[in-house]
Amino acid sequence: WTAPEGDNAVEILHRVLALQPNQAKATALLSQIATGYEKVALTWRDRGCPDQALAQVRNGLRAEPTNARLLRLEQDLR
Repeated sequence: WTAPEGDNAVEILHRVLALQPNQAKATALLSQIATGYEKVALTWRDRGCPDQALAQVRNGLRAEPTNARLLRLEQDLR
Protein backbone atom coordinates (compact mmCIF):
# COMPACT_ATOMS: atom_id res chain seq x y z
CA TRP A 1 0.00 0.00 0.00
CA THR A 2 2.93 2.34 0.61
CA ALA A 3 5.40 1.05 -1.98
CA PRO A 4 6.84 1.84 -4.39
CA GLU A 5 7.62 5.35 -3.28
CA GLY A 6 5.83 7.89 -5.44
CA ASP A 7 3.43 5.40 -7.03
CA ASN A 8 1.43 3.59 -4.39
CA ALA A 9 -2.16 3.40 -3.17
CA VAL A 10 -1.69 5.73 -0.20
CA GLU A 11 -0.08 8.50 -2.25
CA ILE A 12 -2.65 8.18 -5.04
CA LEU A 13 -5.52 8.38 -2.56
CA HIS A 14 -4.00 11.44 -0.91
CA ARG A 15 -3.73 13.08 -4.35
CA VAL A 16 -7.41 12.32 -4.96
CA LEU A 17 -8.28 13.98 -1.64
CA ALA A 18 -6.15 17.00 -2.50
CA LEU A 19 -8.33 17.50 -5.57
CA GLN A 20 -11.61 16.35 -4.02
CA PRO A 21 -11.43 16.76 -0.21
CA ASN A 22 -14.88 15.25 0.35
CA GLN A 23 -14.26 12.09 -1.69
CA ALA A 24 -15.70 9.52 0.74
CA LYS A 25 -14.39 6.46 -1.12
CA ALA A 26 -10.77 7.67 -0.91
CA THR A 27 -11.17 8.48 2.78
CA ALA A 28 -12.67 5.05 3.46
CA LEU A 29 -9.89 3.27 1.57
CA LEU A 30 -7.21 5.14 3.53
CA SER A 31 -8.94 4.13 6.75
CA GLN A 32 -9.01 0.49 5.65
CA ILE A 33 -5.31 0.63 4.78
CA ALA A 34 -4.48 2.14 8.17
CA THR A 35 -6.48 -0.60 9.90
CA GLY A 36 -4.61 -3.25 7.92
CA TYR A 37 -1.27 -1.85 9.01
CA GLU A 38 -2.53 -1.67 12.59
CA LYS A 39 -3.40 -5.38 12.54
CA VAL A 40 0.04 -6.30 11.20
CA ALA A 41 1.69 -4.05 13.79
CA LEU A 42 -0.22 -5.72 16.61
CA THR A 43 0.86 -9.13 15.34
CA TRP A 44 4.52 -8.03 15.34
CA ARG A 45 4.12 -6.52 18.81
CA ASP A 46 2.56 -9.70 20.15
CA ARG A 47 5.46 -11.72 18.69
CA GLY A 48 7.92 -9.56 20.60
CA CYS A 49 9.18 -7.61 17.58
CA PRO A 50 8.63 -3.95 18.46
CA ASP A 51 10.81 -2.55 15.68
CA GLN A 52 8.81 -4.34 13.00
CA ALA A 53 5.59 -3.30 14.73
CA LEU A 54 6.68 0.34 14.78
CA ALA A 55 7.52 0.23 11.07
CA GLN A 56 4.01 -0.97 10.33
CA VAL A 57 2.48 1.70 12.56
CA ARG A 58 4.39 4.36 10.66
CA ASN A 59 3.15 2.93 7.36
CA GLY A 60 -0.39 3.13 8.70
CA LEU A 61 0.14 6.73 9.76
CA ARG A 62 1.14 7.57 6.20
CA ALA A 63 -2.38 6.53 5.23
CA GLU A 64 -4.15 8.18 8.14
CA PRO A 65 -1.84 10.57 10.05
CA THR A 66 -4.40 11.39 12.75
CA ASN A 67 -5.49 7.81 13.47
CA ALA A 68 -5.78 7.78 17.27
CA ARG A 69 -5.22 4.02 17.64
CA LEU A 70 -2.04 4.13 15.57
CA LEU A 71 -0.74 7.21 17.38
CA ARG A 72 -1.36 5.51 20.74
CA LEU A 73 0.32 2.31 19.54
CA GLU A 74 3.28 4.33 18.28
CA GLN A 75 3.72 5.85 21.74
CA ASP A 76 3.42 2.43 23.40
CA LEU A 77 6.11 0.99 21.15
CA ARG A 78 8.67 3.73 21.83
